[in-house]
Amino acid sequence: MRRHGPAAPAGGSRHPRGARAGNHGRKATSTRVGALLAGAAVVLLSACVVPTGTIAPLGNPYWAESTVARGVVATSANSGVVLDGYGTLRAYGAAPVPSGTPDLGDEEIARSLALTSGGQGGYVLDGYGGIHRLGNAPPLTGGPYWSGWDIARGLALAPGGGAYLLDAYGGIHTIGDAPAVTGAPNWPGWDIARDITVLPDGTGGYILDAYGGLHGFGIGSHPAPVDSTRVGGVWVPSTSAITTGLGTEVTLTRSGTAYYGSGTPVAACNGPDSPLTVSYTPAPDQDTRCLAWYRPNGWTFPGRRPALIWIHGGGWNRGVAEPLPAPVAAYRDQGWVIVSVQYRFSACGIDQFPTPARDVQDAIAYIRSRASNMGISAGKMVVFGHSSGGHLAALAAAGWNDQSGWLRNGSQYKVAGWVAVSGMEDMEYFSKRSKWYPLTRGFIPPAEPGPCEGAVDQDALHAASPNLQIDGADPPGLVIHGSNDTISPAGSAYREMGAAMNAWGRPRAIWFQIVPDGGHTPLWNPVYMDAFLAGAATGVDPTPPS
Repeated sequence: MRRHGPAAPAGGSRHPRGARAGNHGRKATSTRVGALLAGAAVVLLSACVVPTGTIAPLGNPYWAESTVARGVVATSANSGVVLDGYGTLRAYGAAPVPSGTPDLGDEEIARSLALTSGGQGGYVLDGYGGIHRLGNAPPLTGGPYWSGWDIARGLALAPGGGAYLLDAYGGIHTIGDAPAVTGAPNWPGWDIARDITVLPDGTGGYILDAYGGLHGFGIGSHPAPVDSTRVGGVWVPSTSAITTGLGTEVTLTRSGTAYYGSGTPVAACNGPDSPLTVSYTPAPDQDTRCLAWYRPNGWTFPGRRPALIWIHGGGWNRGVAEPLPAPVAAYRDQGWVIVSVQYRFSACGIDQFPTPARDVQDAIAYIRSRASNMGISAGKMVVFGHSSGGHLAALAAAGWNDQSGWLRNGSQYKVAGWVAVSGMEDMEYFSKRSKWYPLTRGFIPPAEPGPCEGAVDQDALHAASPNLQIDGADPPGLVIHGSNDTISPAGSAYREMGAAMNAWGRPRAIWFQIVPDGGHTPLWNPVYMDAFLAGAATGVDPTPPS
C-alpha cells in the first residue's frame, strides 16, 4: 500500500506576478544552502518560514499567503538577502543589496541566488539556466541553457572563479574557470535535487535533495565529503566491477518439473511441447503454468538450500522459461536451487492483469508448500526477473499483502527478497515514457469494455505498480537499470521506494544501480549482487560490501 508521495516532475506551471504561487516541486518547500566564500560558514536557513501574523525575527520579508520565497544568502549572523520567485532581492539586517535586479517579467522563474564576497555583486539563476549578473560581479559564460524547460535548480560560486550550476536531476555543470567535480550524485529522470553549496575551503561541496539529504562532491583532486544523510536506499556503484549481465543462455539438467495451476496445461510440463521451452501465443484456453527446478550438487551443498526464482521477460505476451541466463544459472554452483517459472501471457481480452501477476504469486506459494520435497528452505526464496519478468518479480514481492483486491494476499506469497533488472517499478511512467508503451494496453485491461485502443483501467495500472504497493513489511529489493534503456526507462520509482523504506526505518532495504550507457540488458556489479542475495536469503536487509 502506498504511503508516500511521488517526486514532482521537472518543469511545472508558471505563475504570473500577483497570483498565489504554489511550490510546483521546487524550492518553495525546500531550503536554501548559501555558501559564503570569504571564510564564512555555510549557512542552511529555512526560506522565511514564520507563523502567519508574526514579524520575522531578523526583519526578513514574509509572504503569509504565497509560497514565493526561493533562496537566501546570509552575509553575517544577522544579515542577508532573500530572493523571491520573480527575481526580486530583499535585504534583512544590514546586508547590502546588489544593483541590477534581473528582469524576469511576470514569470515566477527565479531559482537561486549566489553573492560574491562582500555582497556587492552576485547572480540570480532562472529555471531555464539563465544567469543574471548583479552589481560588480564578473560575467559568467559558457553554462548550459534549456530554453522553455524549467530544470535549473541551484548556483554556487567556485573557488578562484567560475561557478557550478545544478540541474534538477543532480547533474553539476561547470561554468567558466570552475574546476571539475568528482563523486557527485546523479538521479537521471528524477526531479529531486534542490540546491548546491561549496565548502568555505573550496575542496568540495554538497547537493541538497528534496528530503533534506546532503550529498557530497569533491572539487579538483579533493575527495567528496561524506554524505550527512541519504534519500534512502543503497546506491550500487558502476565501476570496473561491472562485469556481469544476463549474457548468454544455458540449459541445465532439471531436478524436476511441476504444474502449479488448477486446471490442465496445454502440454505436459516435462514433454517436448512443454510451455517451459515453447512460447505459446496468448489464447483464451491457454494454461502454461509450469515450473522447473535445478538443485546444486547434494554432496557439496547438502540439506535445504536458498532458492532463486527466475521470471523471464517478453512484454507479458511471450517468452520461455528455458534456457536460463548463464549468470542466473551460475548461482546453482554457489548452492542455490534455481526455479524457473512460466506464466500465462496477456493480450487484449485474454488473461490481462492481474493474471500473469497472480500466476507468479501462485508459483511462489506452490514452491513454499513443497519446499521440503524440492530441497528448498522456504524462508530463503528470492524472486529475480528481467524486463516484464522484473516487473512481475517486484510486484510479487511488494504485493504479497495487497489491499487493492487485484492481487493475492497472504504470507504464503511472501519472499525473502527480489531483484528486478530493467523492470517496470512504475507502470504509469512506463505507459508514458517507454518506446514500447503500447504493451501497456495488452497487459492492463481497458478502462471501458471493448478494443484495447484507448485509456487503460487506472485502478489496475496503479495496482500493477510495485512502487505503489510497497510498504514497510515488504522484503528488500535490488533494482538495476541502464541509463540509456528506452524500453524500460529508469524513471524515479526506485528512489521513491528507497525513500519510503528509509522513512519506515529500513535505509538498506532498497538497492539500486543505474548503469551508465547501459541498455535494456545492462551489466551489473557482481560484488553487490552477491552481497544482496546472500543478505536477503538470511531474512534481513542486506549490508553493502565495505
